[in-house]
Amino acid sequence: MSSTAYVSAALLGGKRVWTTGMLVWQEAVQNLNGPLASALALLMPIAGIA
Repeated sequence: MSSTAYVSAALLGGKRVWTTGMLVWQEAVQNLNGPLASALALLMPIAGIA
């Protein structure tokens, strides 16, 4: 996951709008929940393809 998935969404939406990139970042960095962050990161491209 690139940092732009979080930075762009944070600049445009702030704390009010959550995107999947922000959710993955929160789980990985703030909650220290690596397995859930990894699972969400794997689901992002699959959802984009579908």
